[in-house]
Amino acid sequence: VESIPCTQGQLFDVREALVIEYAKAYPDVDVAATLKEIRAWAISNPTKLKTIKGASRFINSWLAREQNKPQA
Repeated sequence: VESIPCTQGQLFDVREALVIEYAKAYPDVDVAATLKEIRAWAISNPTKLKTIKGASRFINSWLAREQNKPQA
């Protein structure tokens, strides 16, 4: 679904099955749109890229913050 740039030129591929799990865990978040935001952030912040092992935790934390934002 989306590839998130990581350190050492690697990409963390977020597959459809993982997107489905994220959507179940974070029902108030548009997961696909948020993944695009995460990718854009990673491209714009090359010195802050995560490792391939840390990418999943980073994405999960981002989605959790989005879920917990006050509704406008």
